Amino acid sequence: MVRTACGLCQPTVPAGGVVLLQFYFQKARPNPVEEIVAEINRRASQNPPSQIQRPRSRAASPFCLINVVDAQIVSLCGSSSSVTSAVSLFDNAIGSETPPSTKTCNFLVNELRKLWQYELAFSVYKKMTHVGLTPLFFSLAVLVEYFVHSQRPNYALGVVGLILKHGFDVNVYLVNLILKGLCQNGEVDKAMHLLCQMRRSSVSPDVVSYNTVVNGLCRAKKLMDALSLMDEMKKFGCCPDVKSYTALLDGLCKGGKVEDAMELMEEMKNNGFNVDVIAYSALISGFCNMGNADKGRELFYEMLQHGLTPNVITYSSLVQGLSKTGRWEEATAVLNEMAEKGVYPDVFTYTSPHTYSIMMDGFCKLRMINIANGLFMKLKAFGHCPIVMDYNSLMSALCKEGSIEQGRRLFEEMKQKHCEPDVISFNTMIDGAFKAGDFEYAKSLLTDMLQKGLVPDVVFFLTLIRGFTNNGQMDEAKNIFRRMVASGFSPTGSVYNSLLRGHCEKGEMGEVIDLLHQMAAENVVLSPEIKATILESLCSSTDLDIVDLLPTFSQDAPKEVVIPCKDFLEELQKFHSRFPQLAA
Repeated sequence: MVRTACGLCQPTVPAGGVVLLQFYFQKARPNPVEEIVAEINRRASQNPPSQIQRPRSRAASPFCLINVVDAQIVSLCGSSSSVTSAVSLFDNAIGSETPPSTKTCNFLVNELRKLWQYELAFSVYKKMTHVGLTPLFFSLAVLVEYFVHSQRPNYALGVVGLILKHGFDVNVYLVNLILKGLCQNGEVDKAMHLLCQMRRSSVSPDVVSYNTVVNGLCRAKKLMDALSLMDEMKKFGCCPDVKSYTALLDGLCKGGKVEDAMELMEEMKNNGFNVDVIAYSALISGFCNMGNADKGRELFYEMLQHGLTPNVITYSSLVQGLSKTGRWEEATAVLNEMAEKGVYPDVFTYTSPHTYSIMMDGFCKLRMINIANGLFMKLKAFGHCPIVMDYNSLMSALCKEGSIEQGRRLFEEMKQKHCEPDVISFNTMIDGAFKAGDFEYAKSLLTDMLQKGLVPDVVFFLTLIRGFTNNGQMDEAKNIFRRMVASGFSPTGSVYNSLLRGHCEKGEMGEVIDLLHQMAAENVVLSPEIKATILESLCSSTDLDIVDLLPTFSQDAPKEVVIPCKDFLEELQKFHSRFPQLAA
């Protein structure tokens, strides 16, 4: 092997990755446990039990102590719960005149690696080399793992230099994992450099090498470089596999290059590879994220025709795409299909909290609160913090079904978890409080919101006005209406409709007439619902005998779906002499 050509000894190129080289070690050398036990047995056979006596001092009989220490360390490593005891024994013996053997130390390093105890493994390594014991190949490989996991890739590369210094060959498995470490640390350019060095050395890159760097380039959004590397891969005689295509396809979709991804899928098919659920899900997600939910749905049905079963990522991508374009009926149908097939979202399914929130919101809109609440509980159980949208969706669903107390508990939980409620949170709870008849709680929420400095929106004012008018508190409703206008908001048709109904129910026809004057002056456009409310209000008046005129007016009045208030009143006054003042 030409070690200088591969560039692995250059300290300027950081390395990393999870080293999975147990296979290599086991192929090259016997099992270290068997070697240690065999050595112990061999020495014991040379010294019959009758000749083995407790030494008077450590210096007098170091050999016996080495036997005992080695055997005890190996024995303790037989149980994962006792490995720390093995390390303690090692620590006590390594600085003595009779330290553990080289093989035992290397064996202990490897056992700690199996338990992901890298800090302890590194501690054992430092102490054994400090007293002059030589590390074996796999111990050095464990050291690479340690530095990679502790995000010190430059140190990991230094260990690769040690591997070469100790006379071991660096194989493609190790270099691939160094490539992976570089890419995981965002150093994809250095990974590309290392890949080029591999081509000039005896350690030729394989499909895993290329796939690793393609993945890294895609994550770094260097999609054109990833496509070029795929072409280079073929030129150097390394055929792409399913993982190659899927990784690049996923990267292209996430980068918005869905048309290139479609071409890649066709190439994949032409080369005899089956497009799997992962690839289809990536394409569906890509098109939906680009606002093309129709293409996403087309691909969804295509994968069904190929006998593939959509997974939760496939479904959630489609739901998200349909929701983004306001197609909630179709999104609801997909959610229903998920429920029918028993495909429920899992907290680890989604790469984006936004996607997870959309799924929860969808189940809430379907009134499937138990499923939504189950997802909410799982989210917390796995240590994730729900966002405001999650709380708002659940609180809204609970309040709509009359479970105001449960909604109230969630609202209080938000504040305790330092997830500050927003305007939507307050709107939801105020509306729920009004519907439950808890006016004091609604007013306290209003005070709380204003004290927090939250800026009210149109929905906030409408919620309050509707709540007060529905409960006959017209003075409160008018105060909120004036505050709404003073805040720069133009009252909506729904606001006027609520006020008209409220005054009508209390028989306050003077207020109705004043409000109609204001609506005419503001050129408010009337919907069929508001026109019906106006007529209902006027019919309830004992001063205006309009009931008998309604059939004639309904036939001759303008048939537009919407009409300016002033025009509507002008038409109305033609049928009744008492109406001129309304259109004045």
